[in-house]
Amino acid sequence: MNKAVKALALAAIMTSTFVTASGAADTIEQIDSDLVAADAIAERSILLGIGAGFQPLYEGSDEFRAFPVPIFSYDSGVPGPRRFEFRGLDDIRFHALRLGNFSTGPIVGYRFGRDEDDSARLRGLGNIDGGLVVGGFASYEFYNDTGSSWGADIGISSQVTGDAFDEGRFAGLPTQFDDGYGYEIDFGISNEMDITDRFNLATRIGATYASDDYLQTNFGVGVAQAAAAIAAGNGIAAYDADGGIKNAYFNVSGTYELTNYIQLRAGLGYSRLMGDAADSPITETENQFSGSIGAAYRFTF
Repeated sequence: MNKAVKALALAAIMTSTFVTASGAADTIEQIDSDLVAADAIAERSILLGIGAGFQPLYEGSDEFRAFPVPIFSYDSGVPGPRRFEFRGLDDIRFHALRLGNFSTGPIVGYRFGRDEDDSARLRGLGNIDGGLVVGGFASYEFYNDTGSSWGADIGISSQVTGDAFDEGRFAGLPTQFDDGYGYEIDFGISNEMDITDRFNLATRIGATYASDDYLQTNFGVGVAQAAAAIAAGNGIAAYDADGGIKNAYFNVSGTYELTNYIQLRAGLGYSRLMGDAADSPITETENQFSGSIGAAYRFTF
């Protein structure tokens, strides 16, 4: 009997110890989870900076223009893809909706205009205003544990402000600008990988389809423009540009974390004009280069 009582007492003690240890383990696990969550919140940050970029003076030009490049991004502290994506001054993307690896959202940006004084080939053709660009995109990305990702996306955009023709000069006359700015559809494949703990490399290859209106506005020459160009000493002939693949391109960019707060960025892009864009008398070279460099500071809160 005493042995039975002792056995029951020992079992009770062991059970109590196990429950206590199990509860302690659960408590520790909860504390760890709370600490991880706290760390994630503590790691929220905003990256702000400025850089300088260059691109052709106009599409098809063999000269360049320089411009400031703002740098901005927000990190919620939760692992995952970024919300803001800077593809160029005319292609800034916000990943508003995410469903697994799929995301979609708006495109906004600014497109520089074109002045007839930019090149001897443009003399007499009139000016094209710059303006606000809006659109939308959809993308699908694959992620792995090595810090690398692959993605495919498609986006459509159009310039919605500014005048696509010189009303004072060509009012009532048929011009290559009659149908406005048109639209572009960009599609491509991208890769991003962490080369080291501090250096990230991103590459992208793709192509751009441009509508009839877009190509005629930016690469066509109307009869009225040709006549005005001849009067201005520019012997350019009338040219009709039809919609199609405007270019194929390759971009590479890198970011380097100089410190936990200072980030350096640089990028270079190459685009090859194709089809009617390449054959246009306005085009000085089919080879189009662009690039940027900048620095930013990370504010944590």
